[in-house]
Amino acid sequence: MRKNFKGMMLLKARFADPNEEVVGGAPLVQKGEGTNKNEKGLGSEGYTGGGGVAVDSIETVQQSNKVSPDLIKNDIDKVLVHIRPQNNPLAMVLMRARSSKSKTQAFEYWQQDCLPVETTLKTAIAADSEDAVLDTQNNKMFSRYETVFFPEVNGYDGDKETPENCLAAYIVKKDGNKLSVVPVNGKADATGVMKFPAVAANAKVIRGGRAHNELDVQTAPYAAYPTKLIQYIQKYKAQVEQSTANAIAEKNVNFTLSDIEQDALFDMTRGISINCYIGTKSKIFDTDKHEVYFSGGIWGMAGKEFLYGKKSEGNKFTKEDFIDMMKESFVGNNGSKRKTIFAGSEFMARLSLLDLGNDVQVSVKKRFNLEFNEMKTNFGTFEVIYDETMDVIGKSECAFIVDEDFLRRKDYEGIKPTQMLDLRGSGQRDVDAKVITRAMAPYLQNPNVHMRVIPNPAG
Repeated sequence: MRKNFKGMMLLKARFADPNEEVVGGAPLVQKGEGTNKNEKGLGSEGYTGGGGVAVDSIETVQQSNKVSPDLIKNDIDKVLVHIRPQNNPLAMVLMRARSSKSKTQAFEYWQQDCLPVETTLKTAIAADSEDAVLDTQNNKMFSRYETVFFPEVNGYDGDKETPENCLAAYIVKKDGNKLSVVPVNGKADATGVMKFPAVAANAKVIRGGRAHNELDVQTAPYAAYPTKLIQYIQKYKAQVEQSTANAIAEKNVNFTLSDIEQDALFDMTRGISINCYIGTKSKIFDTDKHEVYFSGGIWGMAGKEFLYGKKSEGNKFTKEDFIDMMKESFVGNNGSKRKTIFAGSEFMARLSLLDLGNDVQVSVKKRFNLEFNEMKTNFGTFEVIYDETMDVIGKSECAFIVDEDFLRRKDYEGIKPTQMLDLRGSGQRDVDAKVITRAMAPYLQNPNVHMRVIPNPAG
């Protein structure tokens, strides 16, 4: 016998819309009824304790999220992203600099410079003088029997001026700090006596080689004494802890004590970078009367300073400024032919706008996991990197040129970089604890090979 299914309905289970009518015309929930059950026995959300059920509908993610928000689990990326605003290039370079160890937090280092070869005239030399007193800004650099040149004053051949040869003089006597000189190629008068032409104050003076007669067997001894400098080692620390409950708890991402340690190490390195630039060498006593040492920063240790631009013109950095900066950095010191420039953001922007043409070869060089812009010039090579710390310390328009061959680091002997603390055994708290320590001090040798670059405050 054939069964007649006419008029029968196919029921479909679904999650219900609370305001939707079901078979029979009654809504699951009347608007405004709150938690009251309707006449079908369903709760205010249109479902019983076992979940919402309705007919003639399709189950979708949208409907599931509406009726049962916790039913569908979102996908979670288990990789934790560490957001760090800067890479601390100075600290990274310093950690690979030439280093030695000290048994005390205060240490001495010595350096010996060579005698300078140029200065300026303090007191003018009058014209028509057969001899004169040479009074310069640095009389100590001169010795008896040395030749002296005035590159801004022409010499003479007899009574005729010779623009191709500058005026030369000879130190015939040194009495204490007083120098007596006679002209070597001065102007001859009518009787043939050689005399000085006028030499103005502030004229450049160059110290040349010594000159002796055939009977001389001795000369003034060369004496140079090293200079003592003192620096303090600063002890930097960071401590990380994680409770046992936090360690064993299931987490949405892979987050362990190592992640906390990485962030703490980064934060400590950022502080080290700031101190290495502008730290002040000092020693104070804390509230427990214990000594606390602070390292001096290398910003003030540099022996040279270069001013660029004019304030009235917004301190634009021109191609001429770049060439002058190269010359000042590489010439007149016994440094290497490769130097590193740590640049602030504004200085880096101004440098990037320069059209250097074929005069400078620019390429990218990677070292210490850092990316440098290598700029090869006729004077030497610059490796330029943007250092966010320069912005932090208020020097975004500045740069710091370092000769890494003369960058030094002193480490405090006996310090462990990392150390686990047994806070459970000591009865303090139920945590895994680790202390990270860096005890070091930066310092520069041969100061004149390092240079500060700052915008000209005048002009």
